[in-house]
Amino acid sequence: MNIFILFKGNKSDSTFIIKQFSCIKEIKKIFVFRDEIGYQNKKVIYIQPNIRKYALLKNMEKLFQMIRFRKFKPVIIIGIYEIPHGLLATFAGKILNIPSAISIIGNPAYKKIRRGFRNILTFLILKICNFVTVTGHNSKKYLLENGINTNKIFIMPNNISIESYYKMNIKKEYDLISLGRISAEKHIDIFVQIIASLKTSIPNIKAAIGGNGPELNKINDLIFIKKLENNIDLLGYIPDNKLRSFFNKGKIFILTSETEGLPRTLVQAAACCVPIVTSKVGDIENFIKHEENGFIVDQYDDIYQYVNLIKRLLKNKRTYHEFSKKIRLIAQENYSNRNSCNIWKKIIKNINTSST
Repeated sequence: MNIFILFKGNKSDSTFIIKQFSCIKEIKKIFVFRDEIGYQNKKVIYIQPNIRKYALLKNMEKLFQMIRFRKFKPVIIIGIYEIPHGLLATFAGKILNIPSAISIIGNPAYKKIRRGFRNILTFLILKICNFVTVTGHNSKKYLLENGINTNKIFIMPNNISIESYYKMNIKKEYDLISLGRISAEKHIDIFVQIIASLKTSIPNIKAAIGGNGPELNKINDLIFIKKLENNIDLLGYIPDNKLRSFFNKGKIFILTSETEGLPRTLVQAAACCVPIVTSKVGDIENFIKHEENGFIVDQYDDIYQYVNLIKRLLKNKRTYHEFSKKIRLIAQENYSNRNSCNIWKKIIKNINTSST
């Protein structure tokens, strides 16, 4: 059998997404309709648009490309994120009479981008498509409350190659680390303010921020204003082959986002035995259990609670090591490529069952 997939994302994203399907032996070819070539293996065929500048025309070309390649008889067309690729997958599925799936990696309840006509269109395609995947129970609950059929929703947490992330015997250079796109909703400014607060009692506190994004200059300016140049390292983009080392250099991983699904960075940190202090957003509670294997802050901008929980972890070695072991085990058991592969197998089995 063959499948069609549409997504954007960076090269790392392409690795995680495609590995979910390449491990299914029944899938012979994975046709990826994408602007750039990403992760490659013998099953993957990239179909790139010729149009590069105009998003609407580029997406129209992808639609026509899927129609053109219908001769390969895909069993399912999958769009990663709702707009535009979920829309394209759903539309192509209806034209070609092929089941479609929309994979929601972020938080479907985040209203700042899912509002107005976009929100109406999003729920229209979620109702029309055959399958929807979300990263946890909170996301599923939100979709159910908005009229999406429970039988089409599958929980599929972000996956990683567990074997690539593990505890290394290297020096912990940083007390706190953070990694991700430096954009407004990630609130790296909160992370900087946490360091400023901690510095009053821990003058030599050391932190690192990995990633790039539109807010990078603002964060750099804030570090200067707070006089934290000696306390915070801005590391920029961290390539895949350096990620394991990055996580292992940190004592605690901090997430201050206003919205998330269940970010892969948490799973990567956990697999490296790095305890986590995170905001209470999206489906994170599926992964982190407060006071059991990590700490959850009720409000993403509650600097006082962050500071107190971080101090507890830094001072209490017993709690620190318990969290390290427990969170690694959960990542290993529930967030591997194998787990995602098994869920897609269930979806494909549903297709085969309904067609017989």
